[in-house]
This record gives sequence, structure tokens and C-alpha cells, in this order.
Amino acid sequence: MIFNINCGHTLEGFGSGAVGFINESRETRILGNRIISLLEKMGHSVIDSTVNYAKSTNDSLKKIIDKTNNKHCDYFVSIHFNAGKGTGSEIYLPDNAFYNDKTIKPEYKNASEILKKLNKLGLKNRGNKNGSHLYVIRKNIHKAMLIEVCFVDNKSDTELYLKNIDNIAIAIVEGLTGEKVVNEEKCTLAEFEEARKELKKLGITDGTKPLENITREQVWAMLYRLLKLNK
Repeated sequence: MIFNINCGHTLEGFGSGAVGFINESRETRILGNRIISLLEKMGHSVIDSTVNYAKSTNDSLKKIIDKTNNKHCDYFVSIHFNAGKGTGSEIYLPDNAFYNDKTIKPEYKNASEILKKLNKLGLKNRGNKNGSHLYVIRKNIHKAMLIEVCFVDNKSDTELYLKNIDNIAIAIVEGLTGEKVVNEEKCTLAEFEEARKELKKLGITDGTKPLENITREQVWAMLYRLLKLNK
């Protein structure tokens, strides 16, 4: 399948996210990159529609939709964190994801599965909600969902999230795809996913087996690739 993953909000300035016990803009990228890595390992194709900087909030939203609607995907998934002193997880879906009685159509049942799996990790299930008021949902030509993982201004929510980043990423991927993540290696370094993604993009490393020991030959090879880039 083809997934379009959007790490919500810009990094700073116009369009940046909420700040509480954690910074939404920073965490959407840590978690979002983890999700991208898992999907790619499982053989899925991923389009990254994240926008880091923009001239205005509207500009950032337009850039996301321009990136998204220009390429086919099976699902657009935007990762966000909530604010407002509530608790738990919720997912926003387009109006056409619901029947008249507000139940979810089959093609969006994976949203309910994601919420169930996050609930098993300890996050309150706040349910699926109509997100037709949200620009990235309303303007999207694909099946779309916006996941509010937890509340950045709720201490218990953020503590649970920080202790379970890997498991939350797995829950979202398993709920989204209906597939099981097996033998997944984990790393607790906060910058790990960003580093792996960028170094893979530069061709310095293939990004696999992060917890295995590295040989001198592998170190020399990566340093040589880096040296060639800087010439």
C-alpha cells in the first residue's frame, strides 16, 4: 500500500504546534518518522508530506495539500498532539467516512483499530470525529485521517507517551495496515529517527539494524561516504 504521512505543523514560527509538557512540532516528527520507518520495513511505500517552514499557517496547510494531492496514496495520515487540558486519543475523519447514523464505513475501520490499540496502552479512547472543518481533511482527495495522539498539556498523557513512543508507533501502524509488526528493534534516543532518516537519504547508511554492533570497516565506509559528500 501507499501511505502519505504528514508530521503535523511546522517546526517553528507560522504553523507550529502546541507546547506543554512536550513540544508538538518536535514530537510529531519523532513519532511520524518512526511510523514511516515501520511502514517501509513492512514493504509499504511512503510519501512524506511534512512541511517544516512556511510564510503563514495557511501557506503551510496549502503546501501539505499540494504535496498530497499531486501523488496517489491509499491513505493520508497526519500525526498531531492535542491541547486544552483533556486526555486521550481521537481521530478526525472526513464527512464521507461516516454513515448517516454516525457509524464508521468499512474503509475507515482502521481508524477505530488504531484507537483501540492506543487505548490498550493506557490512552483514553475519545473516538472518531468529523474532521471536515480541518483543511488537510477537507481539501484532501484521498482517504484521510488526522490522529491526535494525546494531550501535550496533560502530564499523565505525556508521561505515558514518552515511555511508550515505540509501542505507540507500532499501535498506529498495526491499526492502520491490519498487519503485525514483528521483531521490531527499538531505540530510546530521541534524535534517532531523524538521524536515521537523514543519513539514509544522503546515502551514508541504509538505516537497518540500529542495535547491532558496528565493525571498523562499516565505520570507515560511512566516513568515506560522508567525506565524498563534503568535497
